[in-house]
Amino acid sequence: MLNQTNPEMVNSSTRMEPPGTLAVARESTGLTGRVGTSCRVFIARPDEVESFWPLVVDHLKKAVPHTEGEIEPADMLPELIRGEMQLWFSVEDRQVTAAMVTQIIPYPRKKVLRILSIGGEGMARWMKHFPMVEEFAKQTGCSSIEAWGRKGWLRALPDWKCSYHILTKEIK
Repeated sequence: MLNQTNPEMVNSSTRMEPPGTLAVARESTGLTGRVGTSCRVFIARPDEVESFWPLVVDHLKKAVPHTEGEIEPADMLPELIRGEMQLWFSVEDRQVTAAMVTQIIPYPRKKVLRILSIGGEGMARWMKHFPMVEEFAKQTGCSSIEAWGRKGWLRALPDWKCSYHILTKEIK
């Protein structure tokens, strides 16, 4: 596990505490997941985000070319520090291999966990930890998870459905 005072160390046995509303999720998810490999997934507390940021930002930047320019990693940082968004990351062999940012969206009739950005390497290994994200969503009162992504994500998420398409037109 990454050491909280030195993000480059992965030998600490101290578990990270969850940000904001994640106290309930800590009990059910254990905050970290390990599924058959040395790959582990973590969620950072708001007060840890700045320490981990240099290790995750390049992974998050990989998603930017596939957006319509609505948000970039630098825009997420203040929200993550305030606990308005959640920073998730995977570590394998002492290296951060992927990062994801989520946000709880309170729609008028339901609350959902939205995946805003995700990028990295070794997807088959860290996607096995997705039940941890689902449990976090449940424990924080969300009834579903949504992601705005490219069509290729449907192959990686076979139990998801494409509810609708987002159509855009740039106005000049």
